[in-house]
Amino acid sequence: MRKLFLALMLLSFSSSFSLLQIHLKEEVVYQGQMLEFTITLGRESGSGGDVKVEYWIESPTGERWSYDSAEVYLGPAPSEMNLSRSLYVFSSQSPGPYFLKVVASYGEGLPLQSQSTQFTVLSRSLSVKGAILRILDYPEEISGESGWSNLLNVKIYNAGDEILYNVSLVIDGIPEDWYYISPRRYYKLDPGAEVLFSFRISIP
Repeated sequence: MRKLFLALMLLSFSSSFSLLQIHLKEEVVYQGQMLEFTITLGRESGSGGDVKVEYWIESPTGERWSYDSAEVYLGPAPSEMNLSRSLYVFSSQSPGPYFLKVVASYGEGLPLQSQSTQFTVLSRSLSVKGAILRILDYPEEISGESGWSNLLNVKIYNAGDEILYNVSLVIDGIPEDWYYISPRRYYKLDPGAEVLFSFRISIP
């Protein structure tokens, strides 16, 4: 009787799962200012190595503006790293939508990772002709002592005939670390529209 011997060959392989995310500090930026953002790199499996990151601003028609790159070491999995970066928005860029695009290379033989997010460029000089803002509701007097905390509201009304952009609330007379305003700004306020700012004051 002939005996058959089966040889089993074990195939071993390794794979590398990578992460790439973009977080904009603001979704609206003015001409001549910096677009600030954070790039999150991550490795869910595999060994450590250098990661090359390229990032740039691109118009909807594919025209590339500011560009920069960086190369960083990302340790073996599981690992994650946040890169704080910024790109200049040129004064010659037309107002409107743009894209922040990021490409990361995690090593030879591994697929490129890419992400894109949209933001808006506004004109540096905004017309305020016909702009009338009215405060409809606000606390007339605020008093407190150490350890006191309270949530207050301010209602703003656009009584003019112009659309207002980037409307924010500023509190003067107390340290900035004593209060928090939400939201930080409204991107757009139409004529006849109202918005509500909430702010919490906490006296240490």
